Amino acid sequence: KKEEKNPLTISITAVNSENNQKILKEIKSNLEKIGIKVEIKFLNSNEIKTSIAEKNYDIILYGETINSDEDMYLFWHSSECGKNGLNLANFNNKDFDELLTKIEKEIDKTKKINYYKNLREIFNKEVPAVFLYQPIYSYLIDKEIKGVKISEIKNPPDRFNNISDWYIKTKKQFFWK
Repeated sequence: KKEEKNPLTISITAVNSENNQKILKEIKSNLEKIGIKVEIKFLNSNEIKTSIAEKNYDIILYGETINSDEDMYLFWHSSECGKNGLNLANFNNKDFDELLTKIEKEIDKTKKINYYKNLREIFNKEVPAVFLYQPIYSYLIDKEIKGVKISEIKNPPDRFNNISDWYIKTKKQFFWK
């Protein structure tokens, strides 16, 4: 293995959390095995907000929760590039922008699905970000509890979205003294 005089060095910024420390330890180890030097900058919550607003990072390890088509627009449209924008990757692609605009306005589900397919093709070709994982929330519910509809949970509190519809079938009984 030949030593390089000037190895590639990258800097990764992340919120200082136990989870991020574990993830970045693995990333650093794997990258250094192929000769890439990795510097890690852990920031607190306020510092990361400033870093994001100022786009002061080479690579950022950060999680986003996308709840709607509007969020897709905010996180990926080129109008959100630069200082104070939410497009963390500063991804700028005219065709991608057009599709995001169409998705936001489209009512027809079939057309919307096709727009998303086209978005994915552009994203996979350009690779403006790498998604490491998506948390999966699993909940056990007693079979006696009826009316529970857990179809899509993006955040743990979402599991209670229709709690007012939950019930347990019981027998009617009158209690007399």
